[in-house]
Amino acid sequence: MLSSEGLLDGLKAPPEIDLTSIPAAIRSIAALYPQMIIECESVDDDEEGTDFHLGTPIQATDEVVEFDHYDALGVWTDQPSIIWTNDITRIQFDTPYANTYAKYTKPRPVRD
Repeated sequence: MLSSEGLLDGLKAPPEIDLTSIPAAIRSIAALYPQMIIECESVDDDEEGTDFHLGTPIQATDEVVEFDHYDALGVWTDQPSIIWTNDITRIQFDTPYANTYAKYTKPRPVRD
C-alpha cells in the first residue's frame, strides 16, 4: 500500500558521493546525474550576488572546473565556463529545479 502511494520514495539511500575534494565530488556527482548546479557566492562585501551555473561539467581539476551550461530558456552557451574551484560555495544535484531543466533542455552540443 505504501509503495503504491509513493510513500516509500523518501526512504531510498542517498547516493555515495566522494567528498574528498570539490573536483572529486563533481566527478562523482556527474557519474550519477546528467546535470548539476554550481554556485559561487560572493564573499567580498563590495560585490553582491551569486554566479549560478546549470549544466554539465566537462572536466574538474584541483584548480578549475570546465563547465558547459545553459540559460533560463534552456539554450546552451557557445563556450564552456571556467569556474575556479576555490570560488565554489554550493553544488546541487537531483533537485526538482535541476531535474526539470535536464528533462526539457536539448542535449549538450558536441564541441570540437
